[in-house]
Amino acid sequence: AYSGAFAACEQIPILHDPIPLTGGLRPSVLVGAMAAATARATLESPLDFIKVRRQVGKDAMADVSTSAGGQKNILRSFAASPISHIRHLYHGYFPTLFRTMGLVGSFFIMVDYSVRYIPQVINAPLFGPFFKGAVCATCAWVFAFPFETAKSVIQSDTSGKYKSMSNATFKVMNELYRTKGLAGLYRGFGPGASRSFFANGTSMVVYAWFQDTIRKQ
Repeated sequence: AYSGAFAACEQIPILHDPIPLTGGLRPSVLVGAMAAATARATLESPLDFIKVRRQVGKDAMADVSTSAGGQKNILRSFAASPISHIRHLYHGYFPTLFRTMGLVGSFFIMVDYSVRYIPQVINAPLFGPFFKGAVCATCAWVFAFPFETAKSVIQSDTSGKYKSMSNATFKVMNELYRTKGLAGLYRGFGPGASRSFFANGTSMVVYAWFQDTIRKQ
């Protein structure tokens, strides 16, 4: 999604030319990041919803299947109203989208600046890919993590109070900040950042190695 949107924007002068006072950042990078974030959030949101529900010991379909005839009739109730069940799985889509916009957008912006200002680092064998995955991706979580926390709160709730609430994402974030400060918004950031550092860093190194190996053949 990023490559396609970025390549298309590069053909349009107004999107190719750098944004003033940004050190060379081009709109095509931002548009590509938004396309990638939207695609990722759309695919990831229902699976993330099920994951969060299971992590807190709740049935993913508990609050919708109960009103539709109980757990035993979940398949029958899905067949009767598939749209409502699909919408249920996308509960928390907007905080997922906001989180992914912050995460993916920050990542591609940092990579873009790194390619132009520290090419000796970003293009270095082994360390360059690790820098992209470990440093850029983990730093991006700093901007995205408050939305990740709000997303988990919304998706884990089975009372239904967030389903009809407008601007639920920002109301949850405001409540967390009001009651617990920044610590509430960044609850769990340490383990999450550690996972991102090692997982993304290692993944990028392996990806770069595999890509170089294929090209040499």
